[in-house]
Amino acid sequence: MVTFAKNSKRLNSSDERNLTRLAHELVKGTSITLTYYAKGQSALAKARALVVESFLKSRHSEPLHFTLQKVPSKSSNAVKVTPTKNKKLRRVVF
Repeated sequence: MVTFAKNSKRLNSSDERNLTRLAHELVKGTSITLTYYAKGQSALAKARALVVESFLKSRHSEPLHFTLQKVPSKSSNAVKVTPTKNKKLRRVVF
C-alpha cells in the first residue's frame, strides 16, 4: 500500500523508494491494478492513484498497463498496487 498524508496526493520518500524498487522489477507489458478508496473524497482518491501511476511510468522504460479500481464504500489514505502479469514477479501486492 502506498499511504498518503490526510488531504495530500504527494508521495512520501519511503513510498518513492519502494515504488522505485518495484519499477525496476517490472517487465515490459506488466499489468498493474491500482485500487483507490473513494468514500467521501473521490477526486482526491483518484488523483492519488494517478500519482502512483505516473511515478511508476517515470521509473520504467518499457510500457506498462494500468487499471484503476475504485472502492466507493471505503475510505483510506492509500492506494493498493497489485502487479498481475509479470514474468519476473509472482503475484505481488504493494
